[in-house]
Amino acid sequence: MHSKSWIAGYWARPRGTWFRAAVFQVHLWAGLIIGLYALAIGLSGSALVFHEEIRRALEPGVYCAPEGPRQAALEPLVQAAARQHPGYTVGGLDGLDEPGVAYMLWLNPANPASKVPGINLYFNPHTGALLGERGSYQGVLGWFANLHYFLLLGQTGAVINGALAIVLLLMCLTGIAIWWPGRKNWRRGFRVSLRGNWKLVNWNLHSNGGFLLSAVLLAFCLTGIYFEFPRQVAGAVAKLSGMSMAQMTVMTVPSHSAKSNHARISYDEALAIGRRALPPDAVPAYLIAPTGEDGAYALWARHEGPALFAGQIVIHIDQYSGQVLKNLDSRTQPWGLRLIVMSYAIHFGTWGGMATRVLWLLAGLAPGGLFVSGFLMWWNRVVRRKLRAWKKNAALLTANSAAQ
Repeated sequence: MHSKSWIAGYWARPRGTWFRAAVFQVHLWAGLIIGLYALAIGLSGSALVFHEEIRRALEPGVYCAPEGPRQAALEPLVQAAARQHPGYTVGGLDGLDEPGVAYMLWLNPANPASKVPGINLYFNPHTGALLGERGSYQGVLGWFANLHYFLLLGQTGAVINGALAIVLLLMCLTGIAIWWPGRKNWRRGFRVSLRGNWKLVNWNLHSNGGFLLSAVLLAFCLTGIYFEFPRQVAGAVAKLSGMSMAQMTVMTVPSHSAKSNHARISYDEALAIGRRALPPDAVPAYLIAPTGEDGAYALWARHEGPALFAGQIVIHIDQYSGQVLKNLDSRTQPWGLRLIVMSYAIHFGTWGGMATRVLWLLAGLAPGGLFVSGFLMWWNRVVRRKLRAWKKNAALLTANSAAQ
């Protein structure tokens, strides 16, 4: 009965309830502790939304290629790259069917525990000529990517990033709880007014503006947590969607090739086999190299169209026989798996075309803006009052000392 009474009180008139006061304290101190993190992660994320377009604009000779049929064979490019970069293993090839874009072959350090960055090689898809070589986190955009994914601290930074993303998620949830204006005044919570003095405008932008962006911010947090703790998040999503972990990981767990004395089929043969297995409306995205002697090729493709659940396809191919080991379409899978497969598209806003990417870019600025506006409210309401009281007391002490 007691629990029902406080819930009813909060639902009707949240101001003055102990629950809102407690949530406010959690929101305040979490914001003060990770505010700079929110600012950095938001700004770096916004910079990465259009990273491909920015790179192509800055260095078209490296990242771009003339239109036309792609005729360069993949296998010679892979073999040459492997010879020229000992200590690295071939990760795969990207840009397979994207008009006007160079082939990208990525190399990973042979020792995954090392702090050596990967290497990306760019090739003309018509002639096979090497257009350029870039480190995975080279240049300004690479620095932003390193900051966003690893906080410039390698794998340790990735774990810290995931933990701070959980705190950021807590801030979003507590912010929504604080925003709730009450059952009779709920419409007021959707109005963003720029009238009044700057303190009122600042509060309105922080409270109502933050709520209006809360769905996007929650998407940032949840997908960011998944990137750092994929198994735990996938397990939770599997339970919520009524799936087993085997079903959840069916698209991402590598297949195994039957060991053979035969030579490995070429990347070109694997791509051709994968193309034949695709539905008519799907285009190849990237081809992942086999890992070890029993690994398999993995061709990832997507259905054309920017819709959120347009669907992705994975085809695993035996590296010796060319047999298709797995051919799965996310459109035929339970919603939980589709959500996990589309996590990257959700995080960077690529699921809805240009409109969502622009919205995601602007939303990426929101964590920093909310931190600044929240800090200003805290400074005016708490710090300035304490400073005034301290100055007043100091003045009284000085006056008393002078009188004595």
